[in-house]
Amino acid sequence: MLLRAAALLAVLGAGLGGCADAAGEAGDPPASLAAGKAAEPECLREVAEGFKTLFYDQGKVREAYETFVAENYIQHNPMAQDGRAAAIAFLEPIYRNNPQHRMTVHRMIVEDPYIVVHLHGQSSPDDPGAAAVDILRVEDCRIVEHWDVTQSVPDNPPNPRAMF
Repeated sequence: MLLRAAALLAVLGAGLGGCADAAGEAGDPPASLAAGKAAEPECLREVAEGFKTLFYDQGKVREAYETFVAENYIQHNPMAQDGRAAAIAFLEPIYRNNPQHRMTVHRMIVEDPYIVVHLHGQSSPDDPGAAAVDILRVEDCRIVEHWDVTQSVPDNPPNPRAMF
């Protein structure tokens, strides 16, 4: 079911792009995100903004994950496996098979060592989709851990206030 795939895709988030420093080849973080650097505020913000741009906004799964996610990435979603390679292997086919899929980020909170992303995932523009919150932990300027929660957007909710 596309809605469930969109919801799962949304919660597997954990990747963004477009840092102040241009990233090199896939897997090479921008110079300001050098390995071993503590999760300083500017590093954390660059990871958050960069991952958001590449993954959520542009859907560049491999580039986002290879640039901003640690190889030993820990996944707390029970439907997904640990590891950067496992996340890429899971997400790339979803994006490839659902070209109309989109994730709209409504809020992003960056507070060392966490990035919290509140988003709306949809399989197509007319799909009500799902609300999701991704919680990402950053260490040494890489996303190292991910938690998520999702809730389907109801067709006719009794509460007129939007979820976003």
